[in-house]
Amino acid sequence: MKHTWIKNNHKKLLIFFNGWGCDEHQFKHLGSKIYDVLLLNDYKSLDLSDTLQNDIKTYAEINVAAWSYGVFVGQLICEKYNLSKNIAVAINGTTSPVHDRFGIPETIMQGTLQNLSERNMTKFQRRMVGGSNGWKDFDEVKPQREFEDQKQELAELIKHFRLEIIEDNFYSKAIISTNDLIFVADNQREFWKTRAKVKELESAHFCFFDMENWDDLLT
Repeated sequence: MKHTWIKNNHKKLLIFFNGWGCDEHQFKHLGSKIYDVLLLNDYKSLDLSDTLQNDIKTYAEINVAAWSYGVFVGQLICEKYNLSKNIAVAINGTTSPVHDRFGIPETIMQGTLQNLSERNMTKFQRRMVGGSNGWKDFDEVKPQREFEDQKQELAELIKHFRLEIIEDNFYSKAIISTNDLIFVADNQREFWKTRAKVKELESAHFCFFDMENWDDLLT
């Protein structure tokens, strides 16, 4: 896993678990008046260094926001390293990411990996931001990662999704984009209706261009 700090000398921490194939560049427009922010991405490995664990645990309050496949990873990591959280928010994802009713069907997931090319990756990203309207903004801040690195990450994520997570009430809030072309909104609604308070946005799977700061995620 890779990490990026946005430190503002706050006593509260927001850990953000990014989605597949992305990095910190897509989130530079977001600020915070309340939190230091730790962005995590690249889930080929799910290990946190001792130094990073110790840095996290220096904060008086820890909060979690997780997007897309990061929703599964976020809960798994917090359970693995016993990171207690105050609030946890899931954004356009579930903890059953490969599922016909609650996530993305396995046939689609496997097909995405098997047919992945640089051209198809661009098509995926265009769908992720809702088409041509969001593409111009995304293209200016697109991930600074090699295609083969992104492909390897997806292969490892599919393996990670077979791991067990324990808590069924880790996330207290779920944000669902009604125009999500990646993670079907109805599947998200079905999953979260008995598990978390739901807020819906008229946005795409990548909904962060409609936000100005990290703080709004937790309110």
